[in-house]
Amino acid sequence: MKDVKRTATAVFMTATLMLSSCAGLRQQVVPIEKPIGQTDPETGLPLYYSSVDEDITPNILTQQGGTCWAYAAVTAIDYAYQYDTGMATGIDPVSLTNAIFDPDHEEGIILDEGIEPLNAGGNGATVMNFISSGYEGFYLTECIEYEDAEMIDIKNAILEYGAVSGNISAYETHFMETRGTTTFIADKYSGSDHEIVLVGWNDTFPRDAFHYEASQDGAWLAQNSYSERWGDGGFFWISYDTPFTQMQTYKVSTDYSEALNHCAFCASVWGPDDCIVANRYEESGTLSAVGVYSIEGDQDISVTVYTDDFESEYTTAEIHCDLPGYYTIPLDEPIAVNGFVVAVDYGDQIPCEGRTRDAGDRTYQFTSEEGQSFVLYQGEWIDVTDSVALRRLSTYDPINNFFIVALME
Repeated sequence: MKDVKRTATAVFMTATLMLSSCAGLRQQVVPIEKPIGQTDPETGLPLYYSSVDEDITPNILTQQGGTCWAYAAVTAIDYAYQYDTGMATGIDPVSLTNAIFDPDHEEGIILDEGIEPLNAGGNGATVMNFISSGYEGFYLTECIEYEDAEMIDIKNAILEYGAVSGNISAYETHFMETRGTTTFIADKYSGSDHEIVLVGWNDTFPRDAFHYEASQDGAWLAQNSYSERWGDGGFFWISYDTPFTQMQTYKVSTDYSEALNHCAFCASVWGPDDCIVANRYEESGTLSAVGVYSIEGDQDISVTVYTDDFESEYTTAEIHCDLPGYYTIPLDEPIAVNGFVVAVDYGDQIPCEGRTRDAGDRTYQFTSEEGQSFVLYQGEWIDVTDSVALRRLSTYDPINNFFIVALME
């Protein structure tokens, strides 16, 4: 009986040692390799890149409420600004959210009573429209959209701007802790409900390091808004298989003193062919650039600056917009103005406010005043408040104001 006990004890101890040994093997972390310094022979781009390695100081915050969209936009803005200047913007996502949904606004997004700004939700377009008129001394100069862009375009955008914001589906089952980091994978059927920021990539990231095996190696390095304690110090890796929506880059500048824009929110598109539109501004100062919005990209846009009576022309400028988004057109020389008109030839697909409409928990509220926005038709400038004249263009719904930004020094 004693021998049996000794044998049982020996077996138990051996099994325990084996379990301990296996546990030790499981705890050993084999880090993901980073092919630093290696290049893709087909594209000439690095196999591995991280903006964080380029003297960027990431500001990893913990989002409040449903404000991932504001945190992602501010993070992307900050990366680009640090790329350009070496300094952070210091923009606070919560303050920005509250400013966007300020209940004292008479136009733009008006939240229904009882809807808290921090839980209202938004996206990159919400931020773009608001900061195009300036925010805390920063003025938007670019906000490019990459909805249908190729992988190489997104990589080049990260190289140029430091970060690209994007929307994913943040279900917990899509995440996995593995090999000392956090990974994520989702398919096109997963939807999208959470904005993050892409700040790098690794073409050799193993396909088996995700919740399920990806179809290819490679992953994007992403910054989240769940605090430094989440993931890999606030970062995680997203499989190349994962689709994104609402991808954008941003760039801001402090070179301007004011951004004039009658358009509270670009919520509609007006589309007669070969139509020139204009905004009139009463302000005086020095005009140095014009901000425009390309709806579909691959678009030539030209601007003409007139005196406020449309009689004399100051200057012209033009730009080709490869991708959809907001662009700034610098004038050849700044112009001293005392009341002026900025006319824009969009060709078609003209961005404007459109009619006021209800959108669930908010209202897009728009008005236009006589003398603000105009349409050139058969050699005549028609005021958009003249509904009778607009019928000549087969336009019956309100256009309200056009999206044309005048950037003043």
